[in-house]
Amino acid sequence: MADNKVLHKNQVTENRFRFHQIMFRIAGCPIFRTNESKVVFILSFLCFYINFVAILMDIYVNIQDMEHAMENVRLAFPIASGLCIHQFMRLRRGAIEQLLRLTDRFTWNGMLTRDPDTGYLTLAVWIPRIDTSAQKIFALLVFIHFIYIFFRSISSDERQLQFNSWYPFETLVSPQYELINATQFIGSIMCLCSFVAFISLYATLVCIACSQLEKLRASLLDIRQNRDISKDSGAETDQEEIQEVHISQKMFNHMQKQLNDCIRHHQDILEFMRALEATMNPMMLAHFLLIAGGMCFATFSAVTSSGRLLQLAQILIVYIAFATQLYTYCWFGTELTRQAESLSDAAWRSDWIGTPVSFQRCLIFIIATARRDFVLTAGKFVSVSRETMLTIINQTISYFMFLLNFKDMDTDADQ
Repeated sequence: MADNKVLHKNQVTENRFRFHQIMFRIAGCPIFRTNESKVVFILSFLCFYINFVAILMDIYVNIQDMEHAMENVRLAFPIASGLCIHQFMRLRRGAIEQLLRLTDRFTWNGMLTRDPDTGYLTLAVWIPRIDTSAQKIFALLVFIHFIYIFFRSISSDERQLQFNSWYPFETLVSPQYELINATQFIGSIMCLCSFVAFISLYATLVCIACSQLEKLRASLLDIRQNRDISKDSGAETDQEEIQEVHISQKMFNHMQKQLNDCIRHHQDILEFMRALEATMNPMMLAHFLLIAGGMCFATFSAVTSSGRLLQLAQILIVYIAFATQLYTYCWFGTELTRQAESLSDAAWRSDWIGTPVSFQRCLIFIIATARRDFVLTAGKFVSVSRETMLTIINQTISYFMFLLNFKDMDTDADQ
């Protein structure tokens, strides 16, 4: 019986995260150890890691050619970010699997689609929409990659690899040329899969936490001194008079049971949120550093580029991709903090006036716990919030304007 229950829970988890399982499996870093394939792992090593080293070697060999080197650097940052995801999913697989198992305690089907206070869509509605959006984004990225390959191939009369790479053998003759292009294309698909899967997994997990906070807030507001409960018990007239001053014992027991359920639910949510922070914060730090570095190098490339259309398009795509990734992390991180803070307000607005002291103490416990600020962090250094996002974007724009002014001054000096 116990084995059947565990098997059922495992099936629930796998069904909830089926899209992410497929994407991570294609990327060569499956979420669950039972789904690991040695063939895919070897393929990911050949197409992912070796191509990244080849790009770094090409940067070193052509370091004197600034334009050529910067084109490789722009590619190196997104690939490095994908490699971080790949390593993270393999090294922290146990923690991630445990984090996903914690969601077995939660349900979000049948919840309200709109917040009664703000009128906005609830985060529970976004959980299935994230997978759909991720699939569309992945298809768009693959299409953009095909367009890039096509224009790169027709921009020169000579043979060109998809990415500038250095290998200790001739790469522009058959069959080496075809094999390397194939490995670069497979590596690109793996990188895109890891990107889309990880970002959508992060967004889904945060939405699950937010949906449970919304559900808990609604449960707290649903605690009411419903006198119909006591009337059904056949109370005497003198007892009805006492109810005008104090809540009947049956009514209190019912309210206390509701509150106890809320407290248990709150503890489960807090456990999940702490596990989410502990699991994700190292990856957030690595990604924030790569995002900041990638956006700065993209702005530097924009200023120093020769103005070729293909180069400018690549710079724009890289910058937008990093900015979108940063926005996704920070928007959902801020939303989780906001939802956690709003819980104390819901507890205060519940129907606690006239309840026994023991009930009020339990409510104070929820309020005090909810008032402790909860923020997702990047390596415990900075918060994953809109403020951090605006700081990074402002710094990259300031860096771009500084380089642009410096370039104009250098041009005027030459004239």
